[in-house]
Amino acid sequence: FLKAAAGKNLLYLGDADPSTMIVDNLPEVAAKTLKELNLNLLATEQYMDFLRNRTFRSTLLCHAESKLDRAVDPARLSDLEVTAMIALKEPYGKKKRAVFLGVNGAELTVNDPITAELFTQVAALGRKSIPCDQLLESVVSTLSSTLEVKDAAAAKADIGRILLNGYFKKMVDLTLGPVSVRPAVSANPQTIPLARWQASKGLKVSTPRLDMIDADQFVGKLMTLCDGTRDREALINAMAESLEKKEFILNENNKPITDPDRARKVIETLYPGVINNLTQAGIILQEAL
Repeated sequence: FLKAAAGKNLLYLGDADPSTMIVDNLPEVAAKTLKELNLNLLATEQYMDFLRNRTFRSTLLCHAESKLDRAVDPARLSDLEVTAMIALKEPYGKKKRAVFLGVNGAELTVNDPITAELFTQVAALGRKSIPCDQLLESVVSTLSSTLEVKDAAAAKADIGRILLNGYFKKMVDLTLGPVSVRPAVSANPQTIPLARWQASKGLKVSTPRLDMIDADQFVGKLMTLCDGTRDREALINAMAESLEKKEFILNENNKPITDPDRARKVIETLYPGVINNLTQAGIILQEAL
């Protein structure tokens, strides 16, 4: 179904072996080198920690008599809920592509209609979760109006593989139960103290998901100012003052912005997107329900 409809422009191109799927998400040279080393899964994960400079390791301890099945089968998605970690920037259309924004602001481009439809529906969820089965059935139903689907079950399984790869690429999160819509961010945004300290030192920032993300000068400076004492207007004023003091550089068209009025307009434009990305990453604290 997928090969006939979309050719090779799919996020998921590997098999269901977890080590292969994870390695395939690395840069081509790194993935090729790790495959040539022919390491077992644990050794592969250790080398991946080195490559990503990962400083936290989460471990699941099991009883010795427990039988581990590491096969990543799309059928297992039936008991899970999916939550978006992306936002739609450019819908699939005449350009034959869809563009999504990840939690770290990175752009993710999808060039085929099937994968685009899947993650467009995911992005539309916002922070609300949906049962994976319900999502996959919705995507298959939508695609059936434009593509010939001879076997709905097979199509659902194929799209499930793409969804799994989206999980490894941090486009979605999978949970065992429903995820409530996150409470609203306070009027005075406050970043996690550790993340705020890391940003002030120019370090990579750790998230509650145990990921490390890069923060450019603009994002890093805003994170240090989000200490819970400033509202939107005060934060924008503080960013403008910091820019005038040359505490960070703000570029437009690859050139530093020197005009104060233009700088403030750019800061105002960038502000909501950065706050949204930091919120999705869990770096900004949120008010209790």
